[in-house]
Amino acid sequence: IRGRVTSLSAGGLAVQLQQPVSKSVLLRFDLDLGSTGSVTADAELVSSHPSPGGRYFVRVRFVGLEDETRDKIARCVVLRQQAQTAVKTAEAR
Repeated sequence: IRGRVTSLSAGGLAVQLQQPVSKSVLLRFDLDLGSTGSVTADAELVSSHPSPGGRYFVRVRFVGLEDETRDKIARCVVLRQQAQTAVKTAEAR
């Protein structure tokens, strides 16, 4: 299943998918973290809700992540936040 990640943290993510996900399924995500690299992470469903356009808004919690993988995701999140802050600062000038 391909989807669009809408929120990412070291603990889990939110993603828009084209089909619903069963609560009993363990999901595996291949995440491209840009300059931080890529990781594979297993996750369990937290919630799933229909959203406009026939898609589903799905929230998951990562399970069994090694510390190195969790750190890589956290580093990616920090870099993205820093980039967003830089853009907002530049726009405010």
